[in-house]
Amino acid sequence: MVIGLFNESYPPVMDGVSRIVYDYKHTFSALNPSDECWALVSGPKEGFEYDRKTGEDRILRFVMHPLPVISPYGAGFVSRKTKHQLYSIDFDIIHAHSPFYTGRLAAKIARKKDIPLVMTFHSQFKKDIKRVVKSTFITNLVLKYIIHSFSLADEVWAVNSNTADVLRSYGFKGEIRVVRNFTEFRRKSDEEIESLRKEGRKHFAINDDEKVLLFVGQQRKEKNPDLVLECVKKLRDENFSVKFISVGDGPDSGKYKEYVKKNGLEDCVIFTGTITDRNLMEKIYASADLFCFPSRYDTAGIVVQEASCLNLPSLLPKGAVCTEGCIDNHNAFLSEDDVKSYSESIKRILSDDELRRKVGKTASMEIAREKEEAIKEVRDLYSQIIDNYNSK
Repeated sequence: MVIGLFNESYPPVMDGVSRIVYDYKHTFSALNPSDECWALVSGPKEGFEYDRKTGEDRILRFVMHPLPVISPYGAGFVSRKTKHQLYSIDFDIIHAHSPFYTGRLAAKIARKKDIPLVMTFHSQFKKDIKRVVKSTFITNLVLKYIIHSFSLADEVWAVNSNTADVLRSYGFKGEIRVVRNFTEFRRKSDEEIESLRKEGRKHFAINDDEKVLLFVGQQRKEKNPDLVLECVKKLRDENFSVKFISVGDGPDSGKYKEYVKKNGLEDCVIFTGTITDRNLMEKIYASADLFCFPSRYDTAGIVVQEASCLNLPSLLPKGAVCTEGCIDNHNAFLSEDDVKSYSESIKRILSDDELRRKVGKTASMEIAREKEEAIKEVRDLYSQIIDNYNSK
């Protein structure tokens, strides 16, 4: 089977969808050596150097020029040479993870080659569009463009039922299949986690008895990491000591660092920037006591699955799209997302080690989805879709 994965982002740009496309490509290649999995992706110029250093193969890139309001994302176009390469590949199926430029190109190639196209809905685009254009009229025009892109697909997937409802709320009328995301991380034994925890804490010079909060994601308002910063300040003012590790980069990084400096939090907040080393990320997850992910923007955060593989429970906002399957005090913790409620939840959870560990272990069994199970489902679906398409 020859598969094409199309998306705007890919490592070294680190976001949820870039991780998913990366994991699809590498897991397919590892578990199904007879399959060919190609990726068409964009990104900064550094992406070509990343491919050389990491030995990426079967990847076609085009340069994306970042735009100020949506950096690191931007505009770019596939060259004539790259298009020729794409058309020369004997794809059996194309799977687009974006409804924008790469999604439309995927649809064009799929129709030309007379092969099926799958398109997955990952993100709450409406929130992004409104933030950038600040116009309801233009937002609705872009949503129509998105819906038309999905209407070009032979099958539309969403990462959970809540996300499917979001796509329907945009006006999509077709059928949607729920296919859950997965993580490349594996569940770890208590002994493995303890070893990783020690290494992670040594890396950041954090004592074993200190309580550690963790956020992983883009440093931008939509992800709400500033709520955790405000909670850290409130807890410190109440003489409840915590450390906070914030992993990632983004347009609001400077603002958050300025907040830390202004409020004298340098001794308890660590900004790491973007981390592409997956072994180091496992150590960071293991070193934390609570994963704080107060995002109402995310649909099904892979980072929550990654945390759960290390028995690390997540504190999520009540009613958010990403909380599907999460039960308070069972496999996750849920809280209102104001400073008072969220900080009280942090204090309560960190003060009850037995409950925190129990919820973390349950999360490992119920929230994490490992790659073998997921890729088997995806490959079976691809085969089914190809057979159905060819029998028309």
